[in-house]
Amino acid sequence: MFRSYSLRAATAAALAFFLVALGAAALSTDAAAANGLAWIKHRGVNLMALDPLAGASFDVDVAGRSRALGKLRAALDTLLDRSPLNAAAIGKLKLMGDVFIVYDPGYPKVPSPDILGAQLAEFRTDLFDNAAELTDGIAFAVVIGRYLIKWPSDEVAAMLAQEIVGHGMQHREGRFETMNEQDARCEAGLYREKAHQDFGFNKRAALHVKFRQALEWRWCSNFKRYMKARVPERMALWQTLNPDVPALLAIFADYVVEGPVAMAPVPEPKPAPVAMAPVPEPKPAMPSEPVAPPVVAAPPVVAAAPAVAPAVETTVASPAVEEPAAEDHLVSLFDDLADFFGASDDPATEAAVAPAPGAASATSDDRIVAWFGEIASLFESSEAPANAPTLPVSRR
Repeated sequence: MFRSYSLRAATAAALAFFLVALGAAALSTDAAAANGLAWIKHRGVNLMALDPLAGASFDVDVAGRSRALGKLRAALDTLLDRSPLNAAAIGKLKLMGDVFIVYDPGYPKVPSPDILGAQLAEFRTDLFDNAAELTDGIAFAVVIGRYLIKWPSDEVAAMLAQEIVGHGMQHREGRFETMNEQDARCEAGLYREKAHQDFGFNKRAALHVKFRQALEWRWCSNFKRYMKARVPERMALWQTLNPDVPALLAIFADYVVEGPVAMAPVPEPKPAPVAMAPVPEPKPAMPSEPVAPPVVAAPPVVAAAPAVAPAVETTVASPAVEEPAAEDHLVSLFDDLADFFGASDDPATEAAVAPAPGAASATSDDRIVAWFGEIASLFESSEAPANAPTLPVSRR
């Protein structure tokens, strides 16, 4: 349901119109068979089966129309005989018009079997173009595809409860076209759930567990939210393997009138704060305990290495140091000797050091002897100084 579907409606509708126009029920089966359509009326319900299109290929082996009609007949008997709730609903539909169950091996057009029913069968309100010639009231039509027709007849009957009974009752009340898919499938699924209970299915089998989960958690989620807000004490109806379907359908009728419960906006989650290690606070000092200032270690004292003077070849005399009088006299004698020996080569100098007029004359040898005598007497009187100048041999 709720999917675009293209049945070979032109053929089916034309044949149906032809049969209705003839008004010959006895000839209907033969006339339809001659045009690829098998059509019977069983217990007040129209059962139709189409032949596969010539040259069409399928993903599964398709059932022929004779086999399909036999499966539809058995499924309808199971539903009417073993599920009183669904049988009563079909009786209401027949009072408002005619019920059609059509097998089309070309459904679905896209190969996608769905065990939960989305591609197994589909309720259609516009299946026949000439529905006015087929029924005096409403045409309640459902299409059965090539997958579902291969299921056991009781499983086909449970699917008929969902599609022809559930959606048929919605169409009967004029709300099928306006309902959202979620609510429509919730209500129709409750009729299927009732068929599961009536047929004694193993509710713990994988197929039925998936159906129950989809029913509660997806299709009936808005309805359950409504129940929790309006009749919270009735939520226990869901907390059982076999819920009370008539009671749930009665509450659903109120839900249809009142509408879904408005959901409060969900606040956006705030980002979780980053956990940080607590910083310990400093312990305050007690008044009676003076707080000593922090001790700062003094940098270590490194003794400076003594400066080492570079070795220099000394050729200059040491600075003058005040010496005793004997040493001054000795130096003076050496200077005189030096001047004397230097003057012997220079006449001007020799004249300059000559004795003054009137002074006693003395030879050069006498002066030299006198100087050396004084020098010797000085060395005898005291030890020669360590810094005594060396007598040059010559100044040349």
